[in-house]
Amino acid sequence: MNQKIRNGAVSELENWDLGDIERIEIIRGPGSVIYGPGAIEAVINVITKSYESDNVGASVQAITPYKSYGAGITYSKSLSKDINLYSYFSFTQTMGLIPKDGFYFSGNNEYGDVKFWQDSIKRPLQDLYQDSDSIPQIKAHIQLDIGENTTLWARYNNSGTAVNGITKKAAYQTGWDSTGMIVQGPYVNFNQTKDQHFTIALDNKYEIDDVSNLHSVLSFDSENSSRSQDYIQMHPIQWAPSDSSIMFQLEDKYSLRNRYFAVAENELNLKSIYQKIFSEKFSAAFGIEYSFNYWRHSWSKPDYYIRLGDHWNVLSDENSPAYGFKDYFGTDSSDTYFVGGGWSTNTYSVFGEANWEPYENTTILLSGRIDKDDYSDWLISPRFAIIWKIREDDYLKLIAQRSLRMNTAEELLLLHLNGNSPKSEKMDNIELIFTKLIGTNLLYNFSTFISWMDILSWNDPLRSTILSGRLNLWGIEADVRYYETNFDITLNHAFYKQISWKLEPGIFESGISYSDYNKEYYGAVMVGTGNDLNNIPQHTTKFAINIKLFKQSLALHADARMYWNFPGAQDGMDMMKAIIPYSSDSTDIQGIINLIEKYDTYGPDFRVNASVNYTFWNTFSLTLYGMNLIDLTHNKRLRYDTGSKEEQYNYIMKNGLIVEPLTIGLSLKVVY
Repeated sequence: MNQKIRNGAVSELENWDLGDIERIEIIRGPGSVIYGPGAIEAVINVITKSYESDNVGASVQAITPYKSYGAGITYSKSLSKDINLYSYFSFTQTMGLIPKDGFYFSGNNEYGDVKFWQDSIKRPLQDLYQDSDSIPQIKAHIQLDIGENTTLWARYNNSGTAVNGITKKAAYQTGWDSTGMIVQGPYVNFNQTKDQHFTIALDNKYEIDDVSNLHSVLSFDSENSSRSQDYIQMHPIQWAPSDSSIMFQLEDKYSLRNRYFAVAENELNLKSIYQKIFSEKFSAAFGIEYSFNYWRHSWSKPDYYIRLGDHWNVLSDENSPAYGFKDYFGTDSSDTYFVGGGWSTNTYSVFGEANWEPYENTTILLSGRIDKDDYSDWLISPRFAIIWKIREDDYLKLIAQRSLRMNTAEELLLLHLNGNSPKSEKMDNIELIFTKLIGTNLLYNFSTFISWMDILSWNDPLRSTILSGRLNLWGIEADVRYYETNFDITLNHAFYKQISWKLEPGIFESGISYSDYNKEYYGAVMVGTGNDLNNIPQHTTKFAINIKLFKQSLALHADARMYWNFPGAQDGMDMMKAIIPYSSDSTDIQGIINLIEKYDTYGPDFRVNASVNYTFWNTFSLTLYGMNLIDLTHNKRLRYDTGSKEEQYNYIMKNGLIVEPLTIGLSLKVVY
């Protein structure tokens, strides 16, 4: 379900409804050996529900203050001795809310909190999390389990939202009055993303004999994605473009000129894995995967409706309505690439794993994967692991691996069109994990790791990805869980520390870390400060508890999370403070710093959530849940800090945050 062109798994992650989701697994650490060349850091595994028994169900939910209301139906039926059906459909409408507190820096000498933007700009703010174009989210899933080893399923969902953050609404121009001045329509959320995704897959596990099987999956998916421009152009009649058709396009919110990005991605994929147990001591698996990827115009749009690229400058051809008139959201005719009706690539992968037990208490795993796209270089990801059983219920694991990340399909296309050689981000990682079970109810995990990474960035003048720096970091994580039939409690703490960050020659700035930095800013030079990662807390503590009472009819849950501090981001602010006496822009720099400190932006962020679920008569299930129940640290949602922006005041530091409100949800489910 991952989009290759740009955004990853947006269609699932932005969907409000989880009624058909059985569970969500977070598989931490590099995973490209198993999951492919996009899993360099971690994997989110979304597992959907399937047939359990014949039933019909319905559900409704409401979430405030986001004004989100939804309903879902499910139908499960055994159609015959060997065929079982599971189906689900849901509808969710979210109106969103206008942020009540937070701050934002724009690129035109403006910065301030929510009150500043509302009072000075005289325009309403966008509705946070409102559905794109107010079109409700729809999800449909149908699955047939055929015998014990075959599954056929199909899935559709759509998502999309007003872009997060403090952003002003705008009104599209609808024409001119009798004096030639601008006439505007109503204010709308114009800065939006939109995504639609359809998948169909056939999954079969063929038991060859008692010791071997062949697991194959054939799938097709299509994803339609777009993002609108960040602002709206309006012109009095004397300043309007000479070509009247351009003005008509600017007045149309769905025109290609009002899009940064619009494309449909399609993939036909075949994956097959052969597994065999050779003996009690040795087993192995070998797999192949092939993908035919092709990109076309957006769904239900004309053939020319394609736009993407680092400057939104990849179009169908010279007849594209977004070609030319650069000052009016068009492309520079000297800097435009054409893909006609689209383009396609092939991706080939081979992978395997051997499991060997040379001694009674020792297991060795050796695995690897090779990936190659028509436009990529060869990606080779090996992994070695050894597992020692120290004593009964005590295990020690040592894992060494390399993970490579393939460039996005958009980057690969631009590299190909410019005749540049592709490069891939690389992570080498060594991890040591100790697991201990005390008695039958207390589980303890401790892990530590060290990683070396080659970080790539996009170089605009070269139109190529380049190696921008080398990162070395380490971390530790401890996890304790106590569990019984009706009770479990978990406590987790993680710590990360940068060992070093070194920019490559000719690179002077990055959002990875401010420890290596050298850039002039209004007459002063910002130089490297500190030695920590940006955009990530150094300490994270998590706690969760689940209790079931009254024969499991009442389920109570609570969880808490603390980000202790962001020292890498604080380094950036310290760097800015150091240049105040020398910069011609010192007044505004200090104003920005005052805003950041007002909200304790880089300080702790503590969240508490809880839920209560009661099931009665084995038919009705009522759930009440709350998020951000305690406001001790503003419940901050920070914008990502790139460390380098062309716009003024966005060079470094978080360019905004939202104080998230207390959120209450209520859902009722009925199953017959």
